[in-house]
Amino acid sequence: MPLTHTEVGPLYFEEVGQGKPLLIAHGGAGLHHALYRTLDPLGTTSRLVYWDHRGHGCSGPLPAGSVDMRLFADDAVRLADSVGLDTFAVFGHSFGGWVAQELALSPSRPNPPMTIRARRPQPKWSI
Repeated sequence: MPLTHTEVGPLYFEEVGQGKPLLIAHGGAGLHHALYRTLDPLGTTSRLVYWDHRGHGCSGPLPAGSVDMRLFADDAVRLADSVGLDTFAVFGHSFGGWVAQELALSPSRPNPPMTIRARRPQPKWSI
């Protein structure tokens, strides 16, 4: 089971293909990356990196208390660093689109995200 261990916990990921890196950010609440494996044919020209967001699928749990989209965007950067990606594009659907939007605002990683069906998230929520 491919896990990357970050300072804030493990993230589960799978890679398909070779070429320009493309992070695949899944939709949320209770989903994981498997739904998006229909994108595998893009692996003929791209290095697809699927991952389960923190608190989803096989990744580690969410931290206690309030969380915001910055946590999930930072996780994407942590994942990219752990698999050796200096630059990458992002395919985000629904919740994953929010992650891609947050990444677009990140001063540390100016990457061109692609968002699909993303709505404005609530500023914070508690678990």
